[in-house]
Amino acid sequence: MSAPPTTSAAPRSGLVVLALFLVYVVWGSTYLGIHLALEGGMPPLSVISGTRFVVAGGVLYALLRWRGVPAPTRAQWPTL
Repeated sequence: MSAPPTTSAAPRSGLVVLALFLVYVVWGSTYLGIHLALEGGMPPLSVISGTRFVVAGGVLYALLRWRGVPAPTRAQWPTL
């Protein structure tokens, strides 16, 4: 006789739904941000792209620091 199949831990459906919602909002806000910036007369490549990279980098840096990852040393910054 074979052993009954074991059930794996059920995924936390609330976290999955939250993650999908956040992806939906972030991707959707990209188009809104581009639309508003272009109607406002901003130069698209310099201001919009630069702002997106700075915000994304800041969010990732804050998330890593919150999770306990040490900050890069001065010697590591040029190679990042």
